[in-house]
Amino acid sequence: MPSFKPTIAVYAILIIGIICATTAKSEELRVINLPEEDVIILSGDIIEGTAQRLDDFLTANPTITKVGMVSGGGLAYEGFNLANVLSNHDITAVVPRGYVCLSACAIGFIGAKDYVILGALGFHNMYVTDENMVDIDKLMLIIRGQQFGVRTAIFFIQNGFEVELPYIISAVTTPEEFLVFTSTEDLMTFFARSEENNIVDYLDNNEIDDAWIEEHLWDSARFMLFMQGGDNNAP
Repeated sequence: MPSFKPTIAVYAILIIGIICATTAKSEELRVINLPEEDVIILSGDIIEGTAQRLDDFLTANPTITKVGMVSGGGLAYEGFNLANVLSNHDITAVVPRGYVCLSACAIGFIGAKDYVILGALGFHNMYVTDENMVDIDKLMLIIRGQQFGVRTAIFFIQNGFEVELPYIISAVTTPEEFLVFTSTEDLMTFFARSEENNIVDYLDNNEIDDAWIEEHLWDSARFMLFMQGGDNNAP
């Protein structure tokens, strides 16, 4: 199981550094110099080349071990590329308190060595925008959906999670409704890898019931409540 030892001062200052980031659409990568350590902040849309640019940042700053992630998502395949970059650099990924890392951002987050969730980490089903539907026939759309589903399941298992997690995401989410985690411990409910056996418990039933799914399935109203600091905000 990944270890997580958040330093309160580090994450408090990290939040200050991204205070305006969530409203920005364009991707932004920057290094913030903190008293204890430097961190990289990734904010805005996940677009083509985001992973390569983050890799360049990390290569140029080899002492950095933490990346703050604040994004509503973007290109699904770039999320997988982002995950590989975080994994290759042994990064701790952080979702700061009061902010979100959704969709492609959440996929990228899973590739990190360690996790710190102080805000909201959200997953949903892949979707194709209306403008891209014009050139895709129904059969090809089904095939692409199957391909993405298999790839996603393999991805979660490779990163140490039970196959139940991608199954629940595929079964209950929509483009507008996300499966949301608001703490590291919440996400680690599905973590199966151990130092003794890397595949133990991958297929075991985790006793996730309808009440759990309802609690973790967010629509736009719940996101608004979260962003306004309501009952569904991060603990």
